[in-house]
Amino acid sequence: MRFFQGVDGVKEIYEDTLRTPDITIHALADPCCSCTTMGDDIDDWMVHYVRRRTAQNIFYKGIWVKSNTGDKVIRKRKSSKRELKMIGELDLPVVIFVYGPRTAIVSAHHETVGLIIENKPIADTLRNIHQAVWDMLPDYDLAPDAEAPNLSNAIEVLTE
Repeated sequence: MRFFQGVDGVKEIYEDTLRTPDITIHALADPCCSCTTMGDDIDDWMVHYVRRRTAQNIFYKGIWVKSNTGDKVIRKRKSSKRELKMIGELDLPVVIFVYGPRTAIVSAHHETVGLIIENKPIADTLRNIHQAVWDMLPDYDLAPDAEAPNLSNAIEVLTE
């Protein structure tokens, strides 16, 4: 397990996703609590990161908390080998990435910290949970009236 602090540490976690070839990044995030809240410097860097990720043919499959911030990010970066589904009414103060045999957790909520866990069983378990929730969610629609489902409904189906 590797621990990272500060904006440079978060950048290093994202860079690690680019060093893992032929992957899909499975993500769970609230754009209101993610790197988009760390200022213009990280926002500019993130645009460059997304371009590099896209150029390396690394796909991003994200479950995001439905928000106006998320809609703005999507409108800003439409063609980035990304597929998103939205979920509502969920408090996610951290971002979780599962890629290859690794799981990364990033928090920019109070202090900017993150960690990478390199453990295939942990990554596989979280990826399988991500896929199960993904399969229950409707396709994402940028329409202003589109409602995101509540996670409690997905959890009920998973536990039945």
